[in-house]
Amino acid sequence: MIVRSSKFLLLFLAATMLGAGLFALVAVWQLSRGPISLSFLTPYVEDALSGGTDDVQVRLHDTVVTWAGIERTLDLRAVGLEILDVDGVVGASVPELSVQLSLRALFRGLIAPTGLELFGPRLRVVRTPEGEVFVGIGAVSASEQPAGEGMDLIGRLLDEPDLDSSTGYLRRISVASALIDFEDRQTGRSWTAQRADIALRRDESGIQADGTIVIDAGGNFARFEVSGLLNAITQSVELGVSFDNLQPADLAPLDQRLTPLERFKLPMSGTLALSLSASLAIEDVNFDLLGGAGEISAPEYYKAPLPVTQATLRGRATETLTKLVIDEASLDLGGPVVRLSGDVSRQGDALEIKLDTQVEAVPVNRLAKLWPPDVGVNARSWITQNIDAGVVDLATLSLSATTNLDDIEAIKLRDAVGEIAISGATIHYLRPMPPVQQVSGKGRFDGKDLVIEVGEGGIGETRVTDGIVVITDLTGSAPIETLRIDATIAGPVREALALLDEEPLNFISPFGIDPAQTSGRHTTDVVLQFPLLNALSFEEVDVAAAARLENVVAPAGVFGANITQGNFDLSLNKKNLIAKGEGALSGIPMKVTWTENFTDETALRTRYEVQTVLDDGARETLGLAADPVLTGPVGVGLTYEIGTDGAEKGAADLNLADATLALLDFGWQKPVGVPGTATVEIAGRDGTLSEISKFVVTAPGLSAEGRATLVGSAEGPTVSEVDLSRLVLGETDVALRVAFDDDGVPDIVVGGGNLDLRLLVQEAFAEGDGKPPAMRIRVDDDNPVRNVHLGEETILQNPTGRLAHNGEDWSDIDLLGSLSNAGSIDLQLRTVNGQREVSFNSDDGGGILRALDWIKTIEGGDLKVIGTFVDRADEEVLVGQLDLKDFKLNESSIFVRILSLASFSGISDAVAGTGVTMRRAEIPFEVTDAEVIFGDSKARGAGVGIIGAGRIDRATEQIELKGEVALADVINSILRNIPLIELLVGDGIIAVGYSVNGALDDPNVSVNPLTAFVPGVFRRAFDGFGDGEGVDEGSTEQPTQPPGSE
Repeated sequence: MIVRSSKFLLLFLAATMLGAGLFALVAVWQLSRGPISLSFLTPYVEDALSGGTDDVQVRLHDTVVTWAGIERTLDLRAVGLEILDVDGVVGASVPELSVQLSLRALFRGLIAPTGLELFGPRLRVVRTPEGEVFVGIGAVSASEQPAGEGMDLIGRLLDEPDLDSSTGYLRRISVASALIDFEDRQTGRSWTAQRADIALRRDESGIQADGTIVIDAGGNFARFEVSGLLNAITQSVELGVSFDNLQPADLAPLDQRLTPLERFKLPMSGTLALSLSASLAIEDVNFDLLGGAGEISAPEYYKAPLPVTQATLRGRATETLTKLVIDEASLDLGGPVVRLSGDVSRQGDALEIKLDTQVEAVPVNRLAKLWPPDVGVNARSWITQNIDAGVVDLATLSLSATTNLDDIEAIKLRDAVGEIAISGATIHYLRPMPPVQQVSGKGRFDGKDLVIEVGEGGIGETRVTDGIVVITDLTGSAPIETLRIDATIAGPVREALALLDEEPLNFISPFGIDPAQTSGRHTTDVVLQFPLLNALSFEEVDVAAAARLENVVAPAGVFGANITQGNFDLSLNKKNLIAKGEGALSGIPMKVTWTENFTDETALRTRYEVQTVLDDGARETLGLAADPVLTGPVGVGLTYEIGTDGAEKGAADLNLADATLALLDFGWQKPVGVPGTATVEIAGRDGTLSEISKFVVTAPGLSAEGRATLVGSAEGPTVSEVDLSRLVLGETDVALRVAFDDDGVPDIVVGGGNLDLRLLVQEAFAEGDGKPPAMRIRVDDDNPVRNVHLGEETILQNPTGRLAHNGEDWSDIDLLGSLSNAGSIDLQLRTVNGQREVSFNSDDGGGILRALDWIKTIEGGDLKVIGTFVDRADEEVLVGQLDLKDFKLNESSIFVRILSLASFSGISDAVAGTGVTMRRAEIPFEVTDAEVIFGDSKARGAGVGIIGAGRIDRATEQIELKGEVALADVINSILRNIPLIELLVGDGIIAVGYSVNGALDDPNVSVNPLTAFVPGVFRRAFDGFGDGEGVDEGSTEQPTQPPGSE
């Protein structure tokens, strides 16, 4: 029994399976031929979709089952779905609808969908003026009520499950290839998504949404991946949107509010996360965007679009879109990278802005393209034109500002700070001067000024060791920005001077200094300040520098002298230059202060202040040697000034305490250690000294004050006139005027009180080859000299006249006066036909000879000397004759000694008394370089006649003299009257020969008695004088010849 039952069951199952298989085969064969109509289900499906409401009716053309592929297998679809309003008018239609039915509902006798999928529908999302939002099916019309409004599928998904309702089992709705119309009746704006594939599914939290929306943006289709959640409790929406390769500019035509996107022509990818209220009001937005290569337009700033390599933007909009937070934004401009972060908050119509920006790796030569032309016009113009090469490694800016929605461009900057780092830049700080190269530094911006601290840079070998560049008034509060450069530079002096000599400064060349010939090191603090103008003139530039110069060598410096070992502190600005320090000028150590004014605000252009000590070598170097008058070190303090009108003046104070000052010709000397001072004031014009306006020399026994006039020459200024208003030197107290002619010969006018020439007179009569220089001397007629000291006891009183020397000889003398210990003098010297003739007259010949310290044994007498200077061989010889009348020989005279030795009676008695009175003496003479020769000389008195000849050696002061002495007594007179004796001995009977040899001041005198009867001696001794006394001048008798003349 059991076996038969089992066989029956197996046969039944096999038959059933065979039938099912046959049914499946038939079904597959039918489905392969196309959908299979299940029209009997249509009413049930229509009722399920209508949801039991009277407002909306759903009508289907057919219900079919179709094969939808491996993934979907069998699919129940409603074809030709139409939605009718209460009037039976079709308001919306769906080409095809896939329906998933609930088996659970089927067991309960309900046709209830659990999922719906609409193919190719036109959906409508509407926000009403009241803020309510619904999703419906149908076309958009501005006048009609939304079709299918009663078919609120989203609302039904949100409803709690209702097992008794045909829509209570709905869990999923999706659309494929849908056209979605978005209508915002609050703003009056609408737009359409050309294709949408969206799936909505209900879970415990609400409705989950995933899908894809494609928007036609001007022929370019933008694809958005969408996911979201409609909260079942709060009805709020969390929406996520992602996209790829989106051109923002393509979205601009969709809505007027999207017009700014026209500026962005670059592909964008990214995600958006939005939080919406139940009324679909956006409350929060998070965004993370990445842009590719393209360009961004900002026509208000740039004429041409900015090329962009990459862009990023990450941030969020919160607090109902009243606050925008940018976490990170970047713009790669093909090398330079701009980064930005910050936030914007809205309070009413006011916006609070806080931004942090950062720029990286910007080549300086690209600043002109990146810096908007209308932003900071002056600063941009100066920087882009004067800074090239190099890189802005990093620039940051943090700012806070406010603006108003009514005028969003009217931004009020409240606070701004920033930093900048630059390297390898070339800065033209003042064209056309050489630029500073390889500049690096870091800067900061405080909201008003940009301050850049320069770390390095240089010009040639000159390096910037420290520096600050300040651009002020960048906020626009001032009409023009100002740039200020404070820098410390160090390097060779030649480069520093070369910079100062560049256009437009030109500070150095006017002083005759060649920077290339200088050496040394400098450290300089430089300040440049000027407005940032396109057409900048030098008058608008403020320049200042303070330098320390060390070991300076310059070929021409102060007074044009060479400078070595110079160490100076120098300050310079547009008004003046001041250099102060010490160095060697032409090898002479000096302390120098040099001031040079460059403006006409003061009458002073140049001022030198020099302190130094000039020894003998230094004075010789400067052409001021004064040996032997001045020897030893002299302290000098000199001030020299040049006016803007070319007038020059100077003053020097000399300390003579450590020097020897000697005027030996006047018997005065100041030794070392004795105080002495001198002051000199000079004046000139246009580089040429014209006068020593005042000089004063003071020392014990010396006081001199006067002035001098100078004239220019190829060798420099020379003295043309000296006026000593007073010279006190020992016993000298006179006034002198010295004028030099074109040949440099002085014309000396002497006036005033006393003149001490004792030493000069001694030197004049001393042996030597020296000759006085050419000069002319004249006694001032208006202020005559009272006394001229010629010897210890000899004073020339009230002299008048003149003297002239031509450099070789005295050529003109006319001198009158009287001696304090002698009589008057009259000295005349004339040059006639190239030959000098001299005459001298005095009424006290003995006094003159004694005053000259020549002969002290003659008293009184009228003296007359005449002579002529004649050329003989290689020397000039003075040939002349001395005549002396009515004089007396005192007892120490050589001739009186001769008479004493001769033992002439009467004469010896006279000698023993007051001397011998002589009526006349005639002495012809010749003066050569080696000796004085006395020729046929004779003298006679009342009782004696003397003849003789001889010579004096000028070098050894040895005398040789021979002659005869004859007495004019009664014996000789008687004997002359005896014819026989007269015939035998002629006109001389009793006479004595003599000779004088030896030193001039104490010679040996001898007498020869054998010459007592000498023929012709009487005539030679007593005749032939110029007044015709005695024998005839035509006598053939010859005088005794000088020694050695035979």
